[in-house]
Order: sequence, then structure tokens, then C-alpha cells
Amino acid sequence: MPSTDPRRPELPNDILTELNAGVLIAVEDRLVGRQLARMLTKKGYEDVRAVSSAARALVADHDYAPGIIFVDLDLSEDAYDLARALNLQAGQDPIRLIALTPAIDHSTRERARRAGFERWLVTPVVQDELDDLLAALPTPPV
Repeated sequence: MPSTDPRRPELPNDILTELNAGVLIAVEDRLVGRQLARMLTKKGYEDVRAVSSAARALVADHDYAPGIIFVDLDLSEDAYDLARALNLQAGQDPIRLIALTPAIDHSTRERARRAGFERWLVTPVVQDELDDLLAALPTPPV
């Protein structure tokens, strides 16, 4: 069915699936969560939620099944343990985990990769870098 919203151009089904899948953001700093949520909403993501703890992230993931999960590596709980728990909870379903970190040195990158993070963004997140990351994500299965 053609789009009736002039602000939203026609998009392929795989892109629409990703935009409608939702996004979960796990960050302690609510301001950072709101800023990232606004940036994602501007890109067309329709259902973006932010939580401020690992426990809430696990519950939200279970209840909400987002397409992409951003996790701040500076959570007071261990973000790497959260990533492993999210992957375990996902079972055979693919999960997209993006690490948010103030710096990305080699050891942080390797530790993030081992915990199951697919990609990472340096904070504070800049729109151009977010756009590049989203464009680089493989197309989700339809």
C-alpha cells in the first residue's frame, strides 16, 4: 500500500521491518537516553524505549523484543554481563547489540566483541556517526 504520509517516503519492506522492530536503549543517564531516542526517531525508528538498569533492560527485552539494543558500557552493573544475558535470553534469535562507550581502545573493542556486541558508538553520540552505524548494519531477516 502506498505511503500517505508525505514526510515518509516509500521504503523497501526490509527497511520498514527494521524501523518497526523497535529499539531499546540501556543507559543510566536519562538525558543521554532521551537524546539517542530523539536521534533514532528522526531516522524513522517508531518505537524507541530507554531504561536505566540492566535488570530493566532484561525485562524490556523479554517483553518488547526490540530489533536493536544499545547498551552503555558504563552502566553501574556490568554491561558485558548484560550483553551475555541478552544473548542467552535471545536463544537462536539474532540479536543486535550496540555498545555505547566514551572511548574505544583495542581491549574494550575485543571485550565488547566477546560479550556479543556487534558494533559500538563513541559517546556522546553524533548524528553522522549514528547514521553511518545504522547504514552499516546488515539487513535484518524478513
